[in-house]
Amino acid sequence: MRKITLAHRIATRGLSALALAGTLGLGGGAVVLGTTAPAMACNMESYIGTVCAFSFNWCPRNWLPADGRLIAINGNQALYSLIGTQYGGSAQSGQFALPDLRGRAILHYGTGPGLLPQPFATLSGTQITTLNVANLPPHNHAATFIGTGGGQQTVNVPADAGTLGVTATLSAKDTGGVADIATGSFLGKGASTGGGAATIYVPAATPGTEVALGGLDVQLTGTPGHGAISFTYQSGITGGVVTTGDTGNGVAFSNQSPSLAMNYCIMINGLYPDRP
Repeated sequence: MRKITLAHRIATRGLSALALAGTLGLGGGAVVLGTTAPAMACNMESYIGTVCAFSFNWCPRNWLPADGRLIAINGNQALYSLIGTQYGGSAQSGQFALPDLRGRAILHYGTGPGLLPQPFATLSGTQITTLNVANLPPHNHAATFIGTGGGQQTVNVPADAGTLGVTATLSAKDTGGVADIATGSFLGKGASTGGGAATIYVPAATPGTEVALGGLDVQLTGTPGHGAISFTYQSGITGGVVTTGDTGNGVAFSNQSPSLAMNYCIMINGLYPDRP
């Protein structure tokens, strides 16, 4: 095999590196294209498949916007050999998709410590989110019951004078009394000597010590009375509604971090990267 080294700028003109490798030959031997300088980032000497951000809103020559567009496999074999249809498209259609970075940030694939997996060449994340019940913290609302059916009833109870009565009976013993007064004693007969009435009564204003006698019986009979009574109650409720306070509007909120929109482009005709 003979090796021809061409200037790297020639390799990026017109056909891709793989296309040139497949079409050039010398004496029947395969031709391997080389370069006299290393690849440079984000310029005409970048590796095919390199994605770069530009501060202007157009892509330089040999670059295309990383906007998910479909391009033909034929004529872009070098880029197709690197990314295939992992971003979209199919070999049957003859087209493959470029990475779509519109409105998206770039993440390294894999699973970082404490983070969810990020499979290679897959989209993830949402720009806005709307919470549902499962996302809310546990909480409760005050409830109010409103009865239906029936109506208010008023009860009036008239006054009642009652029939309470008090009776009192003072008893005496039909026997001769004694001279000494003792607690709990009954009235008795006076002495029969002298032929006069018994002196057993004392005027109320007469000084002397009072002694509680026995034989007095007091009874309370009948029912007590009361004044007029009136009250209202809800009767005949056949159903009801329990209501709670409503809140919230369900408005979506942004998950997007502070960012700056720029122009991402992908190199389609450049240097073919060497595998390590």
